[in-house]
Amino acid sequence: MTSDSRQARQDVAGAERGISGSLGKLKAAGPALAAAAGAAIGAALMSAIGEALEQGKIVGKLGAQLGATPAEAKRYGKLAGQLYAKGISDDFQGAADAISATMRSGLAPPGATNAQLESIATKATDLASVFDQDVSGATRSVAQMIKTGLVKNASEGFDVLTRGFQTGANAADDLLDTFSEYSTQFRDMGLDGQTAMGLLSQGLKGGARDADLVADGLKELNIRIKDKSAADALTALGLNADAMAQKFTQGGPEAAAALDQVLDRLRNVKDPAERSALAVQLLGTQAEDMAGALYALDPSSAVAALGKVKGASDGLGTSLRDNAGAEITAFQRGAKQKLVEFIGSKVIPVLRDMYVWWNSYIAPVIGKVGELYAAYLMPVLTSVRGGVGKVTQAVKDNEGKWRPLFNLLKNDVLPIIGKLVGWLVGSLFDALTTIIGTVSTLVSWFSRFVGWIKSAIQWIGKLKVPSWLSSIGGALGFSAEAPQTRTADSYAAFMPAEHSVRAAPALRLATQAAAAPVFVSITIDGEQLQGRITKTVSSAMDYEGARYLAGGWA
Repeated sequence: MTSDSRQARQDVAGAERGISGSLGKLKAAGPALAAAAGAAIGAALMSAIGEALEQGKIVGKLGAQLGATPAEAKRYGKLAGQLYAKGISDDFQGAADAISATMRSGLAPPGATNAQLESIATKATDLASVFDQDVSGATRSVAQMIKTGLVKNASEGFDVLTRGFQTGANAADDLLDTFSEYSTQFRDMGLDGQTAMGLLSQGLKGGARDADLVADGLKELNIRIKDKSAADALTALGLNADAMAQKFTQGGPEAAAALDQVLDRLRNVKDPAERSALAVQLLGTQAEDMAGALYALDPSSAVAALGKVKGASDGLGTSLRDNAGAEITAFQRGAKQKLVEFIGSKVIPVLRDMYVWWNSYIAPVIGKVGELYAAYLMPVLTSVRGGVGKVTQAVKDNEGKWRPLFNLLKNDVLPIIGKLVGWLVGSLFDALTTIIGTVSTLVSWFSRFVGWIKSAIQWIGKLKVPSWLSSIGGALGFSAEAPQTRTADSYAAFMPAEHSVRAAPALRLATQAAAAPVFVSITIDGEQLQGRITKTVSSAMDYEGARYLAGGWA
């Protein structure tokens, strides 16, 4: 008998206590964690549903503004969602406004792809966001620049505006309006977008009040040269008034070159008084308002004053979104927008259909049921209520008749039933107590029996072979220490010959049985036995039996 599971059981018990402690902590924190997670998920879902509904209204309005079909409106709405998810616009409404402004201003080329629309709306939104402008004003200005030929496309237009804002041409916050109003005048003078913007920037840097004043001065010069009201001034500058009028009327590069020539000649007049008088003849009162800023205008260097124009609008987006904060915002919005779009495209249509189905089929049935209730069931219930009232009153009026029966049940019948039930319950409890006591006694006996077996085997293991038995075994040719080395034939040698033949087989069997080692194996699964018994009758086990069982005999 060996006891080899005690340490293992202690290790398992220790691990169990550790795990139980950890699980207990998790269990204690579980409700709070679950409640917090549930609240967060619920809030996110409710927010997503509300936003999906709101975005649906915005997309509907966007479609109405553009006169788009439902499919087209859905396309524009998806583009707006992408602008918002990427962090380009502050909200979905702003993204929808950018799409609307892009489409209504005519910036998108015919058959524009989603990528083209997104690029244009992104540039418009970035410019409006960086320089605190209205996105519709930005798209309107660029659209006017395209229509008058100042720029070839929306991308070039936003590049020009970006450099204008960056070089101070919007000092009075009128740059967008200036291009919306004077682009056609710039075209008449043969100016392209970069040259016109450069002139405005030069004028502002030279001290002009605002961009509108500079543009208005150029317009006045254009008018006076064309109608020859400035002929004397042109002659004083050494220029042919008729030829200059022809060039300005023709427009294009020749008009631009003529404008550069007039401004250069005026700037080079040495006498300030004469120069001022000529300026008034050429520009009217605008020359007085512009004063010295007029002489800062130089078309030949205007483009260079802007610096690098191409790609300027792309740089705005890079500066805005090439940082950790913007990337995290885009990630959060992207995840949320996917949920919003899923709810808007999958969940809300189902809910809408269910609402229509309910109103079409269920609500009318409920209305009919209500009518039937009012017409038929209500009178029945009223009658029943009246009948119950009559029964109650009858009981009160006839209390003297039913009171003796009530007293009989209360005072005689119910006590007898209670005693009978109590006797039955007590008998069952006594029987259960007897059974538990019997089991406890058996366990106690079994515990002592296990102790006796252990003691007996330990006593047997301590026995030694007496020396006199070894001596006799030696005389007989038998060794108690190695009985297996002798055979029946060796013992038969000591017998008379006439008996040895008959006795040899029987003796051989007896010798083998006696000589074979005997292994006694007693297996008691103490852990299982202990686990099953101690739950109900552990108090009945004495100390010795409990100790043996706890050892886990194997």
